[in-house]
Amino acid sequence: MAIGVTGMSQTFLPQFIQSNDLLFYDLPGFNETRGTAYSLVNACFIKSIIEKARSVKLVFVAGIGEITEVRALNFRAFLNQVGELLPNERIEDFSCLIITKSNQERELLGEYLLENMLNPTPALQTWIRSEKIDQMSEPYKSRIDQSERGNILDLIRKTPSKKIKNLNISVIYDATNRDNIKNVYDIEMRSIVDQLINNDFRSDIFPSLNIETLTQKKRYLQNIFPDVIASLEESLLIQLLRPISANLYDLSLHSMERNLFPRLINIGGEIDEAVREKERTEEARRREEEERRHAEAANEIRVIYDNLIEALRQQLEESRQTVTATEAEKRRVEEQANQNIQALRQQLEESRQTVTATEAEKRRVEEQANQNIQALRQ
Repeated sequence: MAIGVTGMSQTFLPQFIQSNDLLFYDLPGFNETRGTAYSLVNACFIKSIIEKARSVKLVFVAGIGEITEVRALNFRAFLNQVGELLPNERIEDFSCLIITKSNQERELLGEYLLENMLNPTPALQTWIRSEKIDQMSEPYKSRIDQSERGNILDLIRKTPSKKIKNLNISVIYDATNRDNIKNVYDIEMRSIVDQLINNDFRSDIFPSLNIETLTQKKRYLQNIFPDVIASLEESLLIQLLRPISANLYDLSLHSMERNLFPRLINIGGEIDEAVREKERTEEARRREEEERRHAEAANEIRVIYDNLIEALRQQLEESRQTVTATEAEKRRVEEQANQNIQALRQQLEESRQTVTATEAEKRRVEEQANQNIQALRQ
């Protein structure tokens, strides 16, 4: 799997796997065809991995044709380069050889190589004599013999290891080539800065953010340089290169800062515009909400007014009905009173007539009495 986090690091970093207590690195080759920048990075990786390891075992893997055919000269040259990379070290003492695409009997492999390789190297002779050689047969129907896998792991485990302190990386790359080293720094720094900015300051997501978040991003943007420096220092690629070219790292860093400053200003302007647009949208929304509330309040007042008018109309109608009923009752009472008065008048008249009749009778009786008295006197 890839170790790095940037595009350049993932391209350059060697892959590795772990098997129990062994960590296997697939180190890049020496004859890099992709340019001097790759050669530089390869050299730094090889130096860092080997020198930082507690101990090292070198496992050489080569197709059988790369050893027994014309290409054997390339393998011999490669072994010579490894010897120059590890000066004053006998690489055959802490290494082994795995032959691939082989169709030979495992027990006869060493003998076959000695017979078919012109001028066998001392390392090859030592591997064969010390039984530090094994093979992976050519796959049959795309299948690999699993027993060979176990044999190869056993060989690697039995191979002695050694602590390596100083590698001569000039075999791989000429560290005096300043332009190529600075170019590697520039590419890596640009990749890291692009990733940092794309993660946090993509202008296409600004419209979806609220004003508070945009303001936080603007504040972070204004203080982003410490995080940029921290990200650069975490780069495995820069960690590998910096010990051999600290001055070039500083030059690339200053150049990056000069280029980054106007870019940050532009991003800040985009954030400000996004904030202003949010404020305009929020103001329009606020006005719309206020108008909606006013409309709702006016509608509520209109409903209350209509209900009040209807209630008053009903009360007025009820009052009119009550007044009409009262006037009718008044007329009935007045008529009754008139009738009562008329009856009283009739009674009074009758009483008067009765009194008049009584007085006439009284006078008649008095006259009769007077006549009787007069008669008696006579």
